[in-house]
Amino acid sequence: MSVLEIKECGFDSRGVMRVAITYLHANGSKTASADLAPVWTEDDWRLHRWYFEDFLTGRDGHVPRLANVALDRMADIGVNLFRQVFDGGEETRRLWAEVSQALRGLRVEIEEADPRTRLFPWELLRPERNAASVSLAVSSFVFRIAQSHMSTKLGRPTLMRHGARRPVELDESRPYRVLFVICRPFDDSDVEYRAVARPVLAALEQRNHLGITLDLLRPPTFRRLCVVLKEAADAGRPYQIVHFDGHGTWEHLEGSSGFRGYALFEPELQGRSLVPGDKLGMALNAGSVKLLIMNACRSAYTQSSGALSARGIDGLPMAADAAMPVAYEVAANGVDSVIAMRYNVGVETAAQFVVQLYDGISQGGELADIFSDARRDLAFAHGQQPASECWQLPVLVQSKTVQFRTNESTVGRRRARSGKHRNMFSDGIPPAPEGGVIGQDYALLAIDRALVKYQAVMLVGPPYAGKSVLAQEFARWCSLTHHPGGHGAVAPFEKVIYREFVGALAAQDTLCDSICRALPIAVDDSFSITTATSRQLLKSTLLIVDCSVEVASSKVSGDRPGSSGGGKLGDLIRSLLHAGLRIVWVSRSPVRSLLPEKSTVAFSLRRLSPDASRALAGECLSRECVDDDRLLSLLVATSRGLPGVIRWIIDRARINATGTTQSFQQALDALLQGFVVNGIFDARQPNSVYEALCASIDRRYQAGERRDLALIALFQGFFQLVTLRNLKCGLDSLEVDAHANSQRHWGDLLQRAESDYLLQSWGSEAYAIHPFGRAILVRWFEEHFGEFARSAFDETGMAAVGAYVKAAVELGDWLQSRADVGRAAAVHAFALEISNLVAAFDYALDLKDLESAVALLFAIKIQSQYAPTSNEWLGMFLRARTAIEAQLAKGSSLPPLSQAVWLELAIAASEGASESQRARAHYFSFCEQWMRSTMQDPASQRSPEAVQARFRYVHAVLSAEDMLARNGVAYLERTLREAADVAFAIDRPRLQAQALVSLAKLYYGGAPPDETWTGKLEEAEACLMRVLDQEGEVDVPTCAAAFFYLGCICVKRFYRSADEASDTDEQNRLLECARENFLRSAAYNELPAAGIDDDLKSMLYDELGFVSRALGDVEGVERYFQKSMALARKIGDEHGAAVACRNLGAALTSFGSTYLARLYLLESRRSFVRLQREGDVQAAAEIVTCRELYDHFFHEEMPDTGE
Repeated sequence: MSVLEIKECGFDSRGVMRVAITYLHANGSKTASADLAPVWTEDDWRLHRWYFEDFLTGRDGHVPRLANVALDRMADIGVNLFRQVFDGGEETRRLWAEVSQALRGLRVEIEEADPRTRLFPWELLRPERNAASVSLAVSSFVFRIAQSHMSTKLGRPTLMRHGARRPVELDESRPYRVLFVICRPFDDSDVEYRAVARPVLAALEQRNHLGITLDLLRPPTFRRLCVVLKEAADAGRPYQIVHFDGHGTWEHLEGSSGFRGYALFEPELQGRSLVPGDKLGMALNAGSVKLLIMNACRSAYTQSSGALSARGIDGLPMAADAAMPVAYEVAANGVDSVIAMRYNVGVETAAQFVVQLYDGISQGGELADIFSDARRDLAFAHGQQPASECWQLPVLVQSKTVQFRTNESTVGRRRARSGKHRNMFSDGIPPAPEGGVIGQDYALLAIDRALVKYQAVMLVGPPYAGKSVLAQEFARWCSLTHHPGGHGAVAPFEKVIYREFVGALAAQDTLCDSICRALPIAVDDSFSITTATSRQLLKSTLLIVDCSVEVASSKVSGDRPGSSGGGKLGDLIRSLLHAGLRIVWVSRSPVRSLLPEKSTVAFSLRRLSPDASRALAGECLSRECVDDDRLLSLLVATSRGLPGVIRWIIDRARINATGTTQSFQQALDALLQGFVVNGIFDARQPNSVYEALCASIDRRYQAGERRDLALIALFQGFFQLVTLRNLKCGLDSLEVDAHANSQRHWGDLLQRAESDYLLQSWGSEAYAIHPFGRAILVRWFEEHFGEFARSAFDETGMAAVGAYVKAAVELGDWLQSRADVGRAAAVHAFALEISNLVAAFDYALDLKDLESAVALLFAIKIQSQYAPTSNEWLGMFLRARTAIEAQLAKGSSLPPLSQAVWLELAIAASEGASESQRARAHYFSFCEQWMRSTMQDPASQRSPEAVQARFRYVHAVLSAEDMLARNGVAYLERTLREAADVAFAIDRPRLQAQALVSLAKLYYGGAPPDETWTGKLEEAEACLMRVLDQEGEVDVPTCAAAFFYLGCICVKRFYRSADEASDTDEQNRLLECARENFLRSAAYNELPAAGIDDDLKSMLYDELGFVSRALGDVEGVERYFQKSMALARKIGDEHGAAVACRNLGAALTSFGSTYLARLYLLESRRSFVRLQREGDVQAAAEIVTCRELYDHFFHEEMPDTGE
């Protein structure tokens, strides 16, 4: 292989660097020299860093114009540098002419003795703008540590001039060992625990020609790293590779001489553990480590002025002896090769690069070539041209080259050793679940860390939360990354045992016997473990028990004499823990009687985020080759963050499909139409779902009839079929009852259905004023869901299903006998499609059953939300209006509740602003009159009709808020306050929150700043917080708006405090409080719920940007204004996007980012000019504002960019 060496030979007083260029090849060598002046300015450097740290990582991914500017500047700088190196004289031109003919097999080395050499962008080197970078064209491209930089603490090893190019061949008689160090010091806010390790393990399982074994450092502290590396080296089994997966930083710590690079390890107790490169390098060198891989941000970073004037950024000195980045310091302290990241790096980019790197290592070869191949794969991942410049992020620094050698006999030996290593962890562990474990790495991290301090970990969660899958994955994870040699309280897991118990009920004897058979030792009936050998075996064993069953209590099995509770199983568990075994126990609810409190920690699984749910659903659907965004969105909405629901629904669709992609899509679509609930899920407690279903039954039925209807309602609550959307019922019953396959549980349900408590009030907010829809569902189920029922219930459940279906048929007959023809027609239609509801509606109109007609029309209108192509209900409304008006003219009447529903329908059917205003005024007037009439008799104020009247009144006030405002602020405030009082009187938290949000909005936006209004502002804030504390009682859009206006209230109080020159601490507290509320609003805005206001989202991100600026948080400023821009563009609001761009530019001036501030302001002005041409009447004033801001901040006139 030929070598091109570029060696720094010093700087002159102007900052010009002299380099010696040597070309070594098979036929000899050639030399030349060149003088290099600085190639970029400080603004270029800032733009370069912005591209890598903001644009590529997604923090500012919505400014493509600026990104193109950055790419153009990189190309220009690369050409400029090339001309200085190879086109500055005849000697260098001749040398390049020869080198350019052998690029494919060329190794390029950049050697530096002065840290300013690292500030030249060597990766950008290219002969012309459209040509590929030299670093991509050659075989390998590395940075080499000069002899002068090697640590004197190592005794200054002798490195011959070209000694670094003589490969250090790793000992092929031993397997290559990798020590993975995953540091996540920021807990939940940190990068996903296995974001990089998971794809690396998957790649090694498929392509591991060298038999590489991987161990995980537990706990990932620097002290533990030093101990493990030394123990491995002393035992003659050193780790050749250490992979640091965590964070790097470049900071000027208090008491230090200047900026320096650090690696962030997890602390022993609290805070941060910053380890400098020299300290890390000495620890690795003591452990005989040859290669350090650091997918850590800024682990090869150098902060300096692009002008290279021997002055650092912000005026800090950048002398020739300044501290080196972490990667260079590690290499200078005896580690042969270090791979690190120059800037902040995105998780996906890091994972993609590292997987390619390990793939190359597993096949053998020289590290520099493997590294360069991985960079090329990163650069050309999407075609022949680089997809982005992210390939520049990884950097290879070497003091010696490293060679991974392999031959067939070695491969065979290593595979044999690897096989022995892998076989020890396959005891009962199932294969990886479909779609993998997505969005729950936080739980794996928590369990992993807990086992360092506790002997037992309890993992609990509701059905379908993914407990079993997580337990299986943790068993697999521990097996693939077993503990390295023991130290202190942390012993190695030489054996991982997984046992799963499923079903309705499990006896303690069954569980005890199964656990004892799995243990590596024999356990007698007394559970006494006394021998040292047995205890040692148990200390190196991890037992994972997935016990998702009801365990027979000690009252059934009987506690043994001297037992401490928990029966026979409790005695066994305590004995095993006393002997040193570690246990992970998985169950639906805590089992405190089994595990001792002092040595046990419990974790509860959270629901998946919308993004994680979408990723998991996409992975599962990919097996069926399905790429339907509508189905994917429905599946995510239906799952409600429960991974088990996603897998369960997909499995049911597979059973009902005939094997083709089309049939699978049809089966999945049918299932989802029965589960989705308009994207808004009722977050009430599960029991209240039963109560709402049963209590909504019409009170005029007799007790026996109500019982039958209650059973039907419970049955439908289990399956979540479509008409129950009218009851606003979510997946709560699915969470609770999808595992209801025991006779005892069904008995509980039957008892609840017959309970008088469940049948005493309506409780359904008037949306189920007729019960016939229940019977429709049962008959429809009888036709279409037989197979579904047989797979979901046991024999007891099937008997109950039969009883429900029989009750539905009898209900239809009974309605017919009562001459309730409208309802009977709906029952005998037995289908849910809109066409059948339309038929029932027509029949009700023919029979002049106006009450049934209104109810059916309301149901059809609700249905149309799920079938957007169907607008039949509007035409039906017009027909119904004609019929109803004719009947009313003849003296007929509608019950008040039906009339209120009818007027609500009239609002939805109105066309134009004036008609809508009249309809809302009529609705408000009727509901106000109805409410006041029910309030005249104190004895009837708690009657169902009075409750419904007050509910409708509050609903009408909120619907007509903008109309009421025309009567003045005082009148609107008085009406909203009355509506809030009424909502509190009838105990409707959702309405309470909505009314209080309207008050907060009124007080924040239009109120004069006097003491009275300030008091009302704080009163509304306190009331709203009390309502929001009732978790799950308020719908998602209202919560999003509520926390937004709570944040706005804090902002207003901050401005008032600032005007009065109040305590600075109080002002900061108000700002932090505002940010906390805005962030909670943002969290609700991210949920997949209908009704989220995009305008509110945009205002939210703007407010977060302004608050971040006041708090001095530059990252928050960039993140939130960029989100505001992205959202505005998403909803087509180009004016709003330009305003957010301008606000970002103005805010950045507060942090000294003048270059980016100029670009954002210019981009904003450019957008407003375009909008002005397109007819935006407000754009002219915005252009003036941009110019004034530019003049104010930069004291110069805004340049004309030629719009």
